Amino acid sequence: MDKKIIAVICASLIVISVAFASCGKKKPTINAKDATYEVVTDEEGNTVLNENGEIEIYVTDEDGKKVTDENGEIKTGAVPFPNQITDGVFHETKYFKMVYPNGWTVGNSGIATSKKYKGLDAQVMYSGAATDDSAAENEANNTVSQWNQILSQAGDAVTGVTVEQRTVTLEKCGATAYVVEIKKADDKNPKTYSAYQLTMDFVCNGGLYHVQCFTEDGNTFDGSLDLAAMYGANLTIK
Repeated sequence: MDKKIIAVICASLIVISVAFASCGKKKPTINAKDATYEVVTDEEGNTVLNENGEIEIYVTDEDGKKVTDENGEIKTGAVPFPNQITDGVFHETKYFKMVYPNGWTVGNSGIATSKKYKGLDAQVMYSGAATDDSAAENEANNTVSQWNQILSQAGDAVTGVTVEQRTVTLEKCGATAYVVEIKKADDKNPKTYSAYQLTMDFVCNGGLYHVQCFTEDGNTFDGSLDLAAMYGANLTIK
């Protein structure tokens, strides 16, 4: 089996699905109005929004020090919520906040990379408004159909690739998520996957969400991490 062929197919489908669809912990910041501001957070570390849905920030002077009022209270201001906020640990938009567990690093693009499972990436995104689970089910069915079509045309190059579909209940939001897993057992070590991709679509609070996890650059994944459960336990839908 040619791992490069499998990797190219995985990458191609990811593009399609997107179209469809600690000590010294640093304080979260946001870039706005050509400056960087520290974000106001509550006791649980959640970003504080004002009544207009804007992000509250601390007011600072020209030296970057927080400004206080006449009562000694730190002044706050507000800036519009950007497309996303990332700080290496979490990925937040106005629709959701995903706090990744230890062992993951979130890049500026919102893609999280596993330190333990080399080459394993993961991302969550808001796909649009939706009223019921049928929207998520349709997305999952489309993914399965696309994969089946690709595999039927790829011939021997994709021998051993399996497409599995299931549903899970997400812990925090209680939504039914439609999961599709693409697996290819490694030729040298059948207990690991030489190619792996998981997609998960679900509807919650009037929105359709899409999660994708995948291996890249020929790296293997042993499947010991339950990615659907990881998102279910750590993803908050606003």
